[in-house]
Amino acid sequence: MNLLNKIRKLIGSKICMAICVVIAIASLVVIINDDIQKKRAQEKVDKLAQEAVTEKGSGEEAEVYMNFESLHEINADIYAWIFVPNTNINYPVLQSPPGQDTDYYLNTNLDGSSGYPGCIYTQLRNSKDFTDPVTIIYGHNMKNGTMFANLHQYREQEFFQQNPYVYICGEKQNMVYKVFSCAVFDDKLILDYYNDFENEKDMSSFMEEVKNQSENYDDSIEINLNEDKIIGLSTCMANSPNERLYVFAKKLTDDEVNKLNLHKQINEVIKYIGSHEN
Repeated sequence: MNLLNKIRKLIGSKICMAICVVIAIASLVVIINDDIQKKRAQEKVDKLAQEAVTEKGSGEEAEVYMNFESLHEINADIYAWIFVPNTNINYPVLQSPPGQDTDYYLNTNLDGSSGYPGCIYTQLRNSKDFTDPVTIIYGHNMKNGTMFANLHQYREQEFFQQNPYVYICGEKQNMVYKVFSCAVFDDKLILDYYNDFENEKDMSSFMEEVKNQSENYDDSIEINLNEDKIIGLSTCMANSPNERLYVFAKKLTDDEVNKLNLHKQINEVIKYIGSHEN
């Protein structure tokens, strides 16, 4: 009997070991496939950027712009492009059509496939012309540093101070935003919580919370509650699932862009978008 028990234990341990090996191999396959999918998704974005930037003319007088007709051939839901200097943030911005899930692109890729990394997107409650008081743009905090992961660099004061601009190329205009806050909020939906900022009271309460929750804040940037347009770039906190990181920026007026001599910089940014690979 003792010999029989030993045989049974030996067989049992080998079966357990075999199961563990199978599980380990299966997990490794899942991880590899996931990494491959993320890499392919990033390669598609890089290729898309290169193909979408169109240049007319030559030299300093050349006109450079994002060709949205070309972008729409890939995905009709692309309506803008976002670029943040000294980060990997160089992506199309999408919004699902009416009647579809407002967070469709949270886990849907540029080609319509499901899963990570998803896309940079806005919800249906935001207009596509960036004329809302506050526009929230969402993106995953990917471990490989893609999508909106680099927003976490704004938690460092030096980076916050040295990288103040966010560029957004739209179908009708190119926009420059100046960063004034890097803040950590709870996971509430800001647009819903503040009633889509329908009145000045909501906007005032929001701005007060932004300041209170900020890890870095630029007091020199004045915010006109009735006129200024703000974007909030939102991503997850890796070790805090119930919190979100936001980088808030104010849209600069044409006069402000002129005073800062940023028109030429916008051209350079668009050229860079078309030539850069993340």
